[in-house]
Amino acid sequence: MRKGQKSKLIEKLKFVELSIQDPYIALIDMGFLWRLATPSVEDKDTRDENVFTWGNYAEKIFSLACARHRNAHTVVFVNDTYDVPNFTKDSEHEHRYAGVSKNIYMKKEDRIPSTREFNEMFKNSKNKIRLQQFLKKEFRDIAQKKVNVQFLYSVRDKCWDLSSDKEDTRKVEFECQHLEADTILLYIYSAIRKAGETDVVVIDAEDTDVVVLSAYVAHKIDGDLGIKRKSSVYDSKFYAQITTPTLFYRFTFSQAQMQLPHSLVMERKLFLIQ
Repeated sequence: MRKGQKSKLIEKLKFVELSIQDPYIALIDMGFLWRLATPSVEDKDTRDENVFTWGNYAEKIFSLACARHRNAHTVVFVNDTYDVPNFTKDSEHEHRYAGVSKNIYMKKEDRIPSTREFNEMFKNSKNKIRLQQFLKKEFRDIAQKKVNVQFLYSVRDKCWDLSSDKEDTRKVEFECQHLEADTILLYIYSAIRKAGETDVVVIDAEDTDVVVLSAYVAHKIDGDLGIKRKSSVYDSKFYAQITTPTLFYRFTFSQAQMQLPHSLVMERKLFLIQ
């Protein structure tokens, strides 16, 4: 489905805000945060000698996540996978990042590239892998000072507990073989519910696929699941109640592929909701 079609689909959804009284669990799409935290002129103007470093960029992303989820007791940063050939997300984003980019190596004290060079670096999947590795290290240093919140960092088949005293502590319950952040987000959600956790879970992602997938999963797995859009959190169970016929995704699931309960394995198909 093309981006324009997805936007029209979002317009048809009926969003109902989810009331959250207690601390919750936040699952965040890192690709979304990368773009949200793109260095601006204002970032450079607020610093001595107009220097905005990679360390500053890591701090900005982390601060944005905390600001968007002030009441979260657990935050999970979820990454796409870029170290496999023919990755579907790469083909989806070709129109956004067309061309080839030079290799960029992130060091905490180094000045961040210009806005043009920064945007161009995402054409190179190796740059994105290096950025993931760099942010994992920087986030861990910051997380060690945030004693009231648990921070986790997921990349493909590994999920690290950044809040642990031991550097390479893993959260094995959240580890899977999925490649895309949208399905990893929902795998982690299922693992949370499987463990008996009843707190509200909020997914923070701009991808329409995640919005639609979460509507299906919210009706299959008990528990409150919300989607954050801008400053509000919406109940995934209710926004799928569309009042006019519209094209919508149909998702069927199988335990073997998605590793989710209730025999859920994703098959993306379109059908007409009457």
